[in-house]
Amino acid sequence: MAISRDSRARYSQSSGPNHPSLSAWLQGIVRAALIMAVLICGTATPGAFLYSTRSQPAHPAWWLSAEPAEPLQQCPADDRLPVGAVGSFEGHTDWITSVAFSLNGCLALSGSSDDTIRLWGVEDRKERRRFVGHTRPITSVCFSPDGRRVLSAGLDKTIRLWTTESGKQIQLIKGHLRSVTVAAFSPDGLQVVSGSNDKSVRVWDAATGKELRRFEGHTNRITQVAFSPQGRSVISSSHDGTMLLWDLSEGKELRRFEGHTKPVTGVAFSPDGRLILSGSTDGTMRVWDVESGKEQRRWKVQQGLSVVRAVAFSPDGSRALSASFDQSIRLWDVSKGVELYRFDAKTPWITDVAFSQDGKFALSGGGDKIVRLWKLP
Repeated sequence: MAISRDSRARYSQSSGPNHPSLSAWLQGIVRAALIMAVLICGTATPGAFLYSTRSQPAHPAWWLSAEPAEPLQQCPADDRLPVGAVGSFEGHTDWITSVAFSLNGCLALSGSSDDTIRLWGVEDRKERRRFVGHTRPITSVCFSPDGRRVLSAGLDKTIRLWTTESGKQIQLIKGHLRSVTVAAFSPDGLQVVSGSNDKSVRVWDAATGKELRRFEGHTNRITQVAFSPQGRSVISSSHDGTMLLWDLSEGKELRRFEGHTKPVTGVAFSPDGRLILSGSTDGTMRVWDVESGKEQRRWKVQQGLSVVRAVAFSPDGSRALSASFDQSIRLWDVSKGVELYRFDAKTPWITDVAFSQDGKFALSGGGDKIVRLWKLP
């Protein structure tokens, strides 16, 4: 993320009071029903079917100011920290649904069912900013490539853009007919892709909010979307158990990836754009060749409630993270499908995971309302 040298001073103030969430008794009823659905059939997700994205492209496009972005200042990673949980960010009053690192690792972002988005200082674990405007739970959050904007999506059917520094909303995008489950920036930061419970994938102009493309082909709600690293295509995953690759210039389906036997809950491009990683409630993670659409390898997440909730590629493409409903966050060797390390997240419902850009740390969030910071081996 691009920040100035005095960023600590700028972000030293947290914002106003919490935005009120649903009444406690209604939350209890809804959550109990959803958890039972997961336990019985493994196809529902607590927290109002919440999804996230982890697109963190590397080429900035600055359209909010005539001034160029300052060079990224890396936050020094303390290699002396032990492997495991090294910190937490507390303040949300409901489920954590989405997490993201800034590009330089200095800041963390979280979205929640309490209808708020919060910005945290990674080093001091303090809340720096609160983004309030969504009227229903947040489903997805991420930083723009240059870190100066925040993108969010919610069950209120909207997509919103905010300035990272002030927390001011600068764009409101409407068009989806049902809840927006996920949103992500293009690598140049000029476009936004979103997925929804209305089964459509849409591409928007980030500056104007105008719809540029609409892709329809899934037969159930969209669970994840991502631009390819080159920005020429979009991948989407769905509760229908498939992933579809879309061509942005032609506006048509390029390829269909089939093989999972249950809903696909997470999908991500490798950094070079040649591979796709997927996770599913069928308990498997799979690696696919983008060009051919063929499955290259798969592995089973063993033990416990092995529903894969979210996946992420490491910045170098050699490792992957998965979040499951068995309290575990797992680190994998992508080339071999071998588990390298397992973290106990101390909550049975992990909803999202994210790598830091240097690949040394991870973020997670879940049903205990806490964002956790992990040192990776």
